[in-house]
Amino acid sequence: MTRTAPPRAGRLSPDPVPPTQGHGELEVQPRTRFEPFSTGRNSDGSGRLLYLYAVLEPAPALLSALRDGAISGIAGEPLHAVQAGGLLAAVSAVPEDAFCEEALNALLADLARLAPLTVRHQEAVHALWQRSESIVPITFGAVYRDRTGVERLLRDEAPRFRELLATLRGAEEWGVRVLLDGGRFDRTVAQRSPLLQQLAAEEAAAGPGRAYLLERRRERALVTERGRIAAQVVERITVALAPHVAQARSGTAGATEGEGQVLAANLAFLVSWPQRQAFLAAVDELAAQEQEAGVLLLRSGPWAPYSFVRTRPV
Repeated sequence: MTRTAPPRAGRLSPDPVPPTQGHGELEVQPRTRFEPFSTGRNSDGSGRLLYLYAVLEPAPALLSALRDGAISGIAGEPLHAVQAGGLLAAVSAVPEDAFCEEALNALLADLARLAPLTVRHQEAVHALWQRSESIVPITFGAVYRDRTGVERLLRDEAPRFRELLATLRGAEEWGVRVLLDGGRFDRTVAQRSPLLQQLAAEEAAAGPGRAYLLERRRERALVTERGRIAAQVVERITVALAPHVAQARSGTAGATEGEGQVLAANLAFLVSWPQRQAFLAAVDELAAQEQEAGVLLLRSGPWAPYSFVRTRPV
């Protein structure tokens, strides 16, 4: 049965990001996590390779869409099915001269050319996800010489794929970015840190020379206390959302965003369909609670569960 996805709060992002850093976005690397890139010329001499998007369980709506060519692939060719071991790989043909290993590595260094291809990859995975109850999305750049390699992948990795499909069934990924709003959050840190309060009091009572030294010490302490209190905020958010999620992942933090904002955490949550509304309400409640302290929560999703096939739980 075709599953209709709920209205999406996020959007497809054209910007490739590092592993575990974006949710619903793509881990960009010229390798599949299950098998090395297949080098050499296509075995049938056609000059075409097979590009892999996802592994799924065969289902009538999905098979019908793939037979009808209803889903477009990264190079414009429709997706089709390769089946083995009771599993289905969704693939499309791509030109060998553009997706051989050398060309793919060059592509990954050219963001202007790469960006629209990552969007097409993600659009194809999203279309597959809408027609299935579970999906193992494959990261950008998994290319095979022919269907034999794809069939081998399905057979060799069948236990792992089945385990993932069972874990991800009836669930979707949501992202929550936790941003610290510069000056406002520093004021919160000053209010919550006994150490900073003590140093500020000593500085106010000290003479000019000692006051200068205390000021420098307080500035160094602010950096440490900012990190400590930010970690407490992220932990509080993660704990508050835990009753509504099946799994959680944490990505890279520390990047400076626009307008003096710092990324404290890039969180991904695996949420079952029945828990969706409770999860979203909890995120909105936390966002309202934390805003005054200079903590912003930005929600995105739902996505196919990219983050839950490539990282360990937090």
